[in-house]
Amino acid sequence: MYAKIQEEFAMNKYIKLPKYHMLADFTRTRRFFMSKDRTDTRGRGILVQTGEHEFYLAGANIGLNFIRRPEPSEENLYPIISSRQATQLNYLSVEEGHFENGEWVVDFCRNGDQANYDLCVRDGEIVRIRLNPYLGYE
Repeated sequence: MYAKIQEEFAMNKYIKLPKYHMLADFTRTRRFFMSKDRTDTRGRGILVQTGEHEFYLAGANIGLNFIRRPEPSEENLYPIISSRQATQLNYLSVEEGHFENGEWVVDFCRNGDQANYDLCVRDGEIVRIRLNPYLGYE
């Protein structure tokens, strides 16, 4: 479980996870923060890892970017670093939803631009993120 809050004047925050590098972004100019229902409160979020490649994100005005951390034995790191630019699938699924009686209920499945850029949440949203561990070069 990882909690992040935007410190004064901070634009982002780096988080090192066991299998991923993650950047929490608080920049107000991002695509999802340009909507009419955005708030100007400080960004905050809680990320709960429920599996090796599965996470839940709740909070407000925060966006996340994941990059898989290479294994020490890997020699060619370029595909990992450039995976987003190479249009490789980074997410198996991104779902907005809520919990009922301890079970996850999907309200909306994000796709396209809603999932291929940083994974944002606005006030009161919960997002389930399933990352793709295989980038196709192994």
